[in-house]
Amino acid sequence: MRSAPVPVLIVAACCAAAPTAQAAVSTPTRVSPSGQRVQDQAVGAGGGRTAVLMSAYTSRAGQWKYGVYARIGTPRRIGPLQRLAGRQGRTPSIAVGADGTAVAAWVESRIGPRVSIAPPGRPFGPVRQLTATTASAPSPRPTVTLAGVAVTSAGRAVVTWRAGSSVEAATADAGRRFRSTAVLGTSRTYMPTITVGLAGTAVVGWIDTPEPPQPNSPGPGRGALVQATTLLPSQTAFQTPTTLATLGYWGSSWGALGTGPSGAVVTWTQATELRVSRAGLTGEFSAPSSMLPSTRNSFGVATENDGATTVLWRTLEYAGAESDTVSRGAVYASTLPLNAGPTPAQTLSGAGWVPGNPQVAALASRTLAAWGETRTNRTSRLRVAIHRPGQPWQTLPTVRTENIELFTVRAAGSAHHGAITWVQNTSGDERSGPLYLATYRP
Repeated sequence: MRSAPVPVLIVAACCAAAPTAQAAVSTPTRVSPSGQRVQDQAVGAGGGRTAVLMSAYTSRAGQWKYGVYARIGTPRRIGPLQRLAGRQGRTPSIAVGADGTAVAAWVESRIGPRVSIAPPGRPFGPVRQLTATTASAPSPRPTVTLAGVAVTSAGRAVVTWRAGSSVEAATADAGRRFRSTAVLGTSRTYMPTITVGLAGTAVVGWIDTPEPPQPNSPGPGRGALVQATTLLPSQTAFQTPTTLATLGYWGSSWGALGTGPSGAVVTWTQATELRVSRAGLTGEFSAPSSMLPSTRNSFGVATENDGATTVLWRTLEYAGAESDTVSRGAVYASTLPLNAGPTPAQTLSGAGWVPGNPQVAALASRTLAAWGETRTNRTSRLRVAIHRPGQPWQTLPTVRTENIELFTVRAAGSAHHGAITWVQNTSGDERSGPLYLATYRP
């Protein structure tokens, strides 16, 4: 029996105006170490730089060797490979600020969160360890899972993770060490996520579900809480979390944080609707509004320079009620303008193809979306689409790639370019292989 769909948390970044020109996606470039297979990876873009982070391994004669690697360069030329760690890195995340500061983070077993910073124009520096509040807990210690990384236009780095059910974060101003770990709240089921909104405000959101057994409907002390908090540029501590909604545990779920030229939004599914709340300049959140019927599947969000919020989502149909075989699927898009209802859903994916989760990234004057598509004969391709405010989505020419692993597609946006990465599956059931990078330039 197939399991219920798991929401995908997506972070996108953006900044100021971009020139208009013929759009193009570069020929894919292999960026992983020769002879090594990538299991997990992340991509970031900002300040005229592209950065990739990957957890890779080799397997010979039953011996497994792991490493964490990074590369950073320009949109036209990625830089040399850097080996940041000689152990397996879980849930890698990377972000690049508008000033060019890049921050790479991951989690190592029995160690916790680790981080490396590349100052503007320079490679990644020494690896530093961050301290989760469970570091001194008796064994077995609660699992630490990285939730995400954000970098503001001033180079402030924010790393957030979940330690057991504790939502935690550490911050570092440009050129400074990370401050002590801050506990933001609790999240027992869904991973928190992070992005950067207006004027360099960091935004973290999550759902706090009650202790088991989980209730079927909200009630006093029994509902799941949609919560979000902000870290303003002038402050060193996150504000008290704001509760945006109370949900029944079943039938509702955490969705995504999105950002773009008009700021950051928090989204979640509530019963039969997708709900949206916008983060303001002083850290406040707007009253939630309905955007479109709940997709019950993975989606990505971004805001645009006319104040609109755009959403992409995926639907899948199965061969039967008890089947895990996908018969067909589609990627859709809709936009919620300011002071108006959502636009009709537009189909972006190809007929007869099964799409992966759409990844969304904000550029200055448009939104970039990317996803993989496969057929039953394992033919695969990368799809890229662009949305300009007030216009329909435009799909770009297909990027041909072999054996794309659908769940590994990632996208990041800067003011003047977007970066897309994915893993080519060369290992069958291990679902790993070389990592590829393609760049979108308006």
